[in-house]
Amino acid sequence: MTAAAINGIDIHTYLVKEPARAIAFWRDTMGLRLTWEAEQGAEFELADGASFGLWKMDDDSWMAGNGVMFGVPDIDAAVAHYRAKGVRIAEHIEESPVCRMAFARTARAITSSCISARPPRSEIFPVRTSASPRARH
Repeated sequence: MTAAAINGIDIHTYLVKEPARAIAFWRDTMGLRLTWEAEQGAEFELADGASFGLWKMDDDSWMAGNGVMFGVPDIDAAVAHYRAKGVRIAEHIEESPVCRMAFARTARAITSSCISARPPRSEIFPVRTSASPRARH
């Protein structure tokens, strides 16, 4: 496998207008396990290990859409590789406490996609208790 090869899906994400209401629905009504929560969104882990995220944009903009974050071993190599193939990737690589992300415009069927490099999920999301909130993005 090359440093630019996609090795999996890190998370599927969806934009929301009202994070608290959306979080309550997916946690309380649908029974998803919450792994991270903030004022602007949350992430849930499904029984098969897949991740599902909700996010409200910083500028309060909203559009019907979704995204997917693909995992790669080396984000810098992946960005260079996919740009050379003509993929439109934002100039700035976003840094967060848990990963580095590069956002791309892709096929019309996908509103946005992202490539990321981060440690294994077990290192990022230890068992969460209400007494131990953590900041993320």
